[in-house]
Amino acid sequence: AIDNALQIQEAQFENQQLSQKISSYEDKQKDILDLFKKYVPGEVVSQALETKNEDMMKPGESRIVSVLFADMRNFTQMTSELPPSEVVQFLNDYWDILSVAIKENKGSINKYIGDGLLAVFGAPISYINNHENAVSAALQMVNSLEKVNAKYSEKLGKKISIGIGINSGEVIVGNVGTSEFMEYTVIGNTVN
Repeated sequence: AIDNALQIQEAQFENQQLSQKISSYEDKQKDILDLFKKYVPGEVVSQALETKNEDMMKPGESRIVSVLFADMRNFTQMTSELPPSEVVQFLNDYWDILSVAIKENKGSINKYIGDGLLAVFGAPISYINNHENAVSAALQMVNSLEKVNAKYSEKLGKKISIGIGINSGEVIVGNVGTSEFMEYTVIGNTVN
């Protein structure tokens, strides 16, 4: 009876330790997933987790989307006198404010390219009015410049302006890259 009681006690202690390890592992996995979603749209992460590794290298699918390119005017000239750390802080604030418009209008930021960005409306999730969502996002982005200018125009010596181009059409949507590094993106004349 004493041996059985000791074995039960030992098993309960081991179960408690395993439960704590599993909980710690789950917390780490959630942190990694949250970090990953900062680099890749959440919908793409979810799709990737449900896809087999060999399926990730398959050619993309054809879709009708709207793409939005945004580019800050005179960025190099405005930031040439600032230290790199301040330029990065400015860009992070700028994109933080303007990105809201894309997310609120059902778009997905595909990539930041210095002071420019590429957003996609229609991938990974498509809506019937992708083109209208892109235009609404562009108008909202232009209106959001007031916030950025209130914070930075004095420091930069001029008001910030932005150029935005939108195009709609057929693209290939999918993963592009190597077996070691992949990027979910859109390719085609619509993007070009």
